[in-house]
Amino acid sequence: MSKTRWLVVPVLLAGLVLLTPFIAHAQKPDFSGVWVLNVDKSDDMEQKVRDAAGSTREITKLNVQQLLTRLTHLARAAQEIEIEQSEADFKMFDRENNVRIYYIDGNKHVRETPWGEKLETLTSWSGNDLIISTEGKDLGKLREVYTYEDETLVYVLQLELKGFEKTVIVKNRYDRKGEQ
Repeated sequence: MSKTRWLVVPVLLAGLVLLTPFIAHAQKPDFSGVWVLNVDKSDDMEQKVRDAAGSTREITKLNVQQLLTRLTHLARAAQEIEIEQSEADFKMFDRENNVRIYYIDGNKHVRETPWGEKLETLTSWSGNDLIISTEGKDLGKLREVYTYEDETLVYVLQLELKGFEKTVIVKNRYDRKGEQ
């Protein structure tokens, strides 16, 4: 083999190694845009919470009702959302001008709920899914997943609460505004 051929292989390998981070980054979905909840294709959150609470005596009806009130408030506000996404962060705006900012850097960040509770949140990619894991003293564990199925934005909420018989799992589907 000539010297030229021996040089081509290392040069090609070096180029591939240098381009790999850019290729990997380009494969991540961009959820940016305005999205409207498709009620017909989404779960009934209130029913899912009631089902997960079950009949345990460890929680009171007041706790379930307080949770339902808060989740219903958030769900109504999130019937239409706007997402701005960059390589570094994921911002979600809802109808009531609430904004949630998540830093996609693999580190835990403290954020505050509309009710003043402090939460620790870790945001990272798992394949094409954006995973947001949150823990709070009174909240329990919350896992949110944003992904695409066809042209639909899918949002899955998993909420583990003390005293509940099951994990609350709610799957919502959003259509891009103007494409319903």
